[in-house]
Amino acid sequence: MGTKTHPILHGRLSVYERSWETKNRGTQTSFVCSIWQPKIKKKARITLKSRTLNDAKIEAVEIYNKHSQQIDEGVDVAVRRKRLPYFITEFMEFQQGRAVRGQITEHRARCIGSYLKSFERFWEAKGCLPLDDLQPFYERDFIQWRNSNTREKLRWKGDNVNRPLANRTINGEIVTHKMFVRWCVQRGYATKLLECEELLLEKANQPFPERNYKKLTTIAQRDIQNSRSKRHQWSAQNYYHIILLMNRIGCRVVEIKNLQWSHITQVKDGTQLYLWGKKGRDRIKERWIIIPPRVAEYLERLREYKRVTGEEWGWNEDDYPYIFSRWQKATRQVYFDTEIRRRWMKEAGIKDPTAFEYVSFRHKFITDALKQGVHSLPLAEYCGTSSKQIEQTYAGFISKDVYNLVFKNVPDDAMSAKNVLPKFLSKED
Repeated sequence: MGTKTHPILHGRLSVYERSWETKNRGTQTSFVCSIWQPKIKKKARITLKSRTLNDAKIEAVEIYNKHSQQIDEGVDVAVRRKRLPYFITEFMEFQQGRAVRGQITEHRARCIGSYLKSFERFWEAKGCLPLDDLQPFYERDFIQWRNSNTREKLRWKGDNVNRPLANRTINGEIVTHKMFVRWCVQRGYATKLLECEELLLEKANQPFPERNYKKLTTIAQRDIQNSRSKRHQWSAQNYYHIILLMNRIGCRVVEIKNLQWSHITQVKDGTQLYLWGKKGRDRIKERWIIIPPRVAEYLERLREYKRVTGEEWGWNEDDYPYIFSRWQKATRQVYFDTEIRRRWMKEAGIKDPTAFEYVSFRHKFITDALKQGVHSLPLAEYCGTSSKQIEQTYAGFISKDVYNLVFKNVPDDAMSAKNVLPKFLSKED
């Protein structure tokens, strides 16, 4: 009993034979391949599957030949043979380090980790193959396999459970998987990059139909008036005013969620609103805009409603700072009740309410402004985006003549339009 060394290639390749006595007084033997890697001056020890010395020597030579190029290049063969979870753990430590240094946000690092979960599940479904062997299966089968997955672990149940994953979600995963494999190749853990094509995206910029908008607001008002539950009425008031606000100033949903009462201030030009969205790599995406008097009235009306309705449980602006906070909740509202919005839309004549999320009211605002001849530069400034982005996104919704008017020949006063209320916003409802 003990360990024996069997040299195969002098100084480069050996097989270690280890024998020991079992509880049943039998003998158990295992074999380990030892490869000397001269470039990194390190031995790679790899457990062999063979049960006899002759088979172990043959297996060791096959492993050595398979990795000879990596050995010459200085790639650690022992690490290369580790399983996918090891690489993912090391990759996520790298990404978290980037987040600490401010190269990416912590939220981005969490998203990367979330997107890699599908890659690991696919790897398990294919028998835990090495990365290079997994590549052809990924390129052929991943999208079909991902589309066959259910939504059983979603936070929200109901109709969403059986809906297929959005192409945008699958594309986000594919991009992350490519980035991960590219990182593995750079470190010698794999040799082949993923070449999987991303899915085509359906345009998500359909504006809410003008012909249904007035009926939608009428239905929302009626629902609020007829509500017997104060909690439901509170939610309905929130969503009704969100629709009004997005339709009149074109803000983003995330900006709606971040809105606080302290963000409304009076200045010499009127009522100013502070909007901020996602935190970028170097700064918060923020802006200050002058809002129409009618929009200021919407917000004051909602403030008065919450003051009166929330009096029984001590609602006030300081302890409940978010404008669209939930019933008796002081925290920022992360998820909106889609059931109310979709029911309103269905009653307003929308055949497929799932086709119009809250962002459709931002798209309606921008499209309406362009159709009225508002130049893209001040509009982009007001909406917190770029003129180029508006042109790429909304050009198909306006006529050629209007397109030439709003995207070409920048007017002189457009350059000084920052934080100024555009004329078309002064219109009455």
